[in-house]
Amino acid sequence: MLLHPWPVRNPASTVNERCDSDPSPAETLSIVPSGHIKSAQTSLPIVKTWWLAAAQLAAQLGNCAGVIWGPSAERISVKDFDEQSDKWNNKGIFPSSGLVRFINDLDEGLRTNGLSFFTEQELRIEPELVDDRDFAERLGIRLAQTLIHRETLNAAEEFIGPDGSKLKLVPSQNGKFVRVWRG
Repeated sequence: MLLHPWPVRNPASTVNERCDSDPSPAETLSIVPSGHIKSAQTSLPIVKTWWLAAAQLAAQLGNCAGVIWGPSAERISVKDFDEQSDKWNNKGIFPSSGLVRFINDLDEGLRTNGLSFFTEQELRIEPELVDDRDFAERLGIRLAQTLIHRETLNAAEEFIGPDGSKLKLVPSQNGKFVRVWRG
C-alpha cells in the first residue's frame, strides 16, 4: 500500500523503484488526499488521520506486504505500521521513524528523506556527529520531532542534544537543509 501526497501514474513501479528491500513486482493500492484537503495535506492532524485509515485498511487486506510513505520512500511492515499508528493515535507520539528516513550522505554525514514534506527542509547531521550512528539517529529523531512542529529554520539556533551537548542548527545556503554541528 502506498501513501502518497500526490497521484502516482503507476504505483507499483514507484514501490519497486523506491524500496530496495523487496524488488519483486507488487500490486499496489495508493491512498492520496482528496481535493478538499490537499491544501492541508502536511498538517499533522490530516497525516495522522491518513495513517490511521491506512492502518485499518492494511489490517483488513490480510495479505498486505507493507506500507510505503511516499515522501520518505520508507517501507514499513504492516505490524510496525499498525503499532506506530496506534501509538500516535493514543499517545500523540509522532512516528518519525516511519515518516522520515535516515540515509547516508556522500561524505559520511547523515540526512533525512521525507522531513521536507512537512518543513520544506531536510535535516543533515554533519560527519563529526555520525561517528556513533546510534547517537546520530537518536539525535535525528529528536530533531525531526522538534522541527516538524515549527516553521522553516531561517537563522542559526542552539539545540541541546540527547547527551546534553550543545549543538548548532544552521540553515544551508540554499535553504533546503538544516545542518547540525557541534557548537
